[in-house]
Amino acid sequence: MLKKVIFIILIIICTVFTFGYFRYNRTVNTANKIPVSADVVIRMNLREIEYTMLKDVVKHPFLYFKSIKNNQHKKAFSLFDEVVFPSNVFFYSNNNVLKNTWVSTTIEIKNKMRLLSFFNQDKFVKKTLEKADYFINKKTVYLINKNQLRIVFNLDEISNIETKLNTILNTNNYLNDENSIVQKLKNSKELIAISTKSKSFLELGVDENEISIIGELSEKNMPFLSYKTSVTNRSVLSFSGKVKKTFLFDYLKKSSKDNFEKLTNVSLDSIQTHWNGDFNVKLASFIYKKDTILTYEYDDDFNKIATTTIQKTIVPDLNISLGGSYIFTYLSSKKAIKNINGEKILVVNPLFKTYADKNSKELFLYSKKAVHANYYKNNQHVNNKFSLFFDVEEYLKTQEDSLIISNDYLTGIKNVKAVITKNNKVDFKVVFKNTPQSFIYKMLK
Repeated sequence: MLKKVIFIILIIICTVFTFGYFRYNRTVNTANKIPVSADVVIRMNLREIEYTMLKDVVKHPFLYFKSIKNNQHKKAFSLFDEVVFPSNVFFYSNNNVLKNTWVSTTIEIKNKMRLLSFFNQDKFVKKTLEKADYFINKKTVYLINKNQLRIVFNLDEISNIETKLNTILNTNNYLNDENSIVQKLKNSKELIAISTKSKSFLELGVDENEISIIGELSEKNMPFLSYKTSVTNRSVLSFSGKVKKTFLFDYLKKSSKDNFEKLTNVSLDSIQTHWNGDFNVKLASFIYKKDTILTYEYDDDFNKIATTTIQKTIVPDLNISLGGSYIFTYLSSKKAIKNINGEKILVVNPLFKTYADKNSKELFLYSKKAVHANYYKNNQHVNNKFSLFFDVEEYLKTQEDSLIISNDYLTGIKNVKAVITKNNKVDFKVVFKNTPQSFIYKMLK
């Protein structure tokens, strides 16, 4: 009897080991997958993602039961049921033909007829190329060539779609294993890794109750300049750095700039000229105020009756500094800053009273009258290009609707931290109240 038990245990161990090795082993096959033209590549370690999610379900089953119960309705056909997802899927793009468009490596189709039924069920528009068919729905395209599927998507509507798809289908040259992009991606053990030709490399991982993005940005892709940042964990929100102005303003469309100028009489192009890119922002807390408002009404006999009401307001204890010796002068010339009863006020902010001040190097904006232009001299400064801390829990304790921006996703987060060092190292962390896996599951379902 004992021998039988031992034999069964050995079989179970061998089965689990074999399953685990072939399903979760670290071997990454990149042959004929990533085109030479790729400027940036994202590796999604699907097996590791699957294992991480499964491990969390086992550890915290009750976090998922409610979501499963509320998600009973299932469509007749599902994309995930009709394809065979490999251990790793790569997405690539470039700044030439595929600018802003991301393309997946090939995914094997399990049942082509059922997959076509899925596209029909979800009302995708079918179109035909010389070598393939594709199904398009807004920003996503599913390209089918023989028995293989590629996913193509864009953050905006995809333009010149047929040119891009034909380029994808006619690709013959691929990166080899010795390529630096491929090497970094293959060696990564995290859930998602990003590698670029300019030598930027980032990894996304999950550890207990946090998600982290760690890596390094190349100087070419770095949006920030050298600076001594000023950030404190004792505030609700604090961020500091020196941004490359072209990186920030080039993303704004002309229509957005024109609308901003119509609304405020302030030109963003002029702000770009007068601002040197430095910024320090600190939201220390929220200030609660109660104002007594006295109004008068008349009764039927025309007797004057006084009515007293209490109006509750909430104002952020906010302090901002922007570098540039002439930015204050420019805003004053455009009447965005006015002298009202001996106080300099930023009048273009309709939400709360904002005081303005300056010194020889910076513009200061603040919501508490007691703050002055020397406010930031006492803060601790570090040789980082960018620093951020956001105490989400403390932020959400403010229950009043006024000025508070919130959503269901924030309620699952404790805090957010980010640092970019002077050597371009990136360390970004999001700490959750429960687990990142349950948060992601709720967000995706």
